Amino acid sequence: MKSSAETPTNPIVNRFWSATALVSGTTIGAGVLALPTVTLAAGVIPSSIALILCWLYALSTGLLLAEIHLRTLEQHQGSDLIQGVGLISLITPVFGASKLGQAARAIAAIAYGFLHYALLVAYIAEGGAILNPLIQTIASILLVMPLVTVPPELGPIVFVTVLGSLLYFGRSTLIGRVNAGFVAIILIAFLGLMKDMMPQISSDRLFVQNWSAIPMAIPVMLVAIFFQNVIPVVTTQLEGDVQQIRRSLFLGSLLPLILYLLWNGTVLLTGGVKPLDLSHSSFWVSVFSEFAIATSFIGFVYGLLSFFNDLFLVVPSDLDRDPSLKRSLYLLVLTPSIVIAVLNPTIFLSALNWAGTFSISILGGVLPAWMAWQQRREFQGVSTIPDFIPGGKWSLGLIGTIGLLILSRVGN
Repeated sequence: MKSSAETPTNPIVNRFWSATALVSGTTIGAGVLALPTVTLAAGVIPSSIALILCWLYALSTGLLLAEIHLRTLEQHQGSDLIQGVGLISLITPVFGASKLGQAARAIAAIAYGFLHYALLVAYIAEGGAILNPLIQTIASILLVMPLVTVPPELGPIVFVTVLGSLLYFGRSTLIGRVNAGFVAIILIAFLGLMKDMMPQISSDRLFVQNWSAIPMAIPVMLVAIFFQNVIPVVTTQLEGDVQQIRRSLFLGSLLPLILYLLWNGTVLLTGGVKPLDLSHSSFWVSVFSEFAIATSFIGFVYGLLSFFNDLFLVVPSDLDRDPSLKRSLYLLVLTPSIVIAVLNPTIFLSALNWAGTFSISILGGVLPAWMAWQQRREFQGVSTIPDFIPGGKWSLGLIGTIGLLILSRVGN
């Protein structure tokens, strides 16, 4: 007879799959559209190898951030230093209130804010653009007119209104189920578009290899595989269970990697038609793209809310007690994003490229290596939290160096 702990209703199992779905949903986003667009010149084999390496790098820094968060919670239990669960809240406990700590916090805050606003703008612009044809069709039917001109700004406004209302009014359990449902729709749509595209595959394109085109695609690959902003939420959700956290981050990011590899390879082998063009005309690509963007939008709104919680020292429970504070934070997150997306609807690829080069190289590379180095040195032999990445200073140095190399693209 099975114990209650082994039944499907086990809350630990539910939390694990909810956390894994959050990682997958956050990772599967606008990179779906952007990847084949920037990898077309490189070819299938070079871009696939580069994407796998980017995933290994992202998984490594993600595990480092989980280690940092757990060790910070362990060393500062009950401390006022930990106001929330955002990445920025980890800076002061790790580096202290020194000038170094203040500088690190300022750099991280700029990178984090820029990343989230840039990606939210990209998601709103493209998500709204995909919605516009549907709105056009609905308007024509309802008004019984063959030609109704729908303003292009309406799509982004509808996109933000629907998802923003869900996040603002919905309970966390409902949002978790909706997010998991979106991921399921993404997988169904993915199978549908793969079925449609398979007959068009040409094996001759497999031999197209241009390794010199890979560096230009790296920033978008890093954006596509980025999930570090939800790691503090995952570690908290899984109550510090090291094994469960490792498995959740691995499985949650592996699914998007497999999906990206299949998608990128299929598009490139069918002649390299740009998905950004297909997303407005092909049913399966539209569904796949829209729900992929929606899942990432949810993750990045949460990430930016956590950022402002950390910045303004707001305890998350205060939001439930103070509706005006909650409303102000949501307006602060969504208003600038939708204004920029409406004013510059073609900002999609530029936003992804800059976010990948500047912000992710810091938040998903230099900063995790630096913080882990500091913590391991300070709490060696004291902390019960294991090192999530082996190799000691050598592996941390390599991760940090790669982040600096990516960041150097900004100067070039």
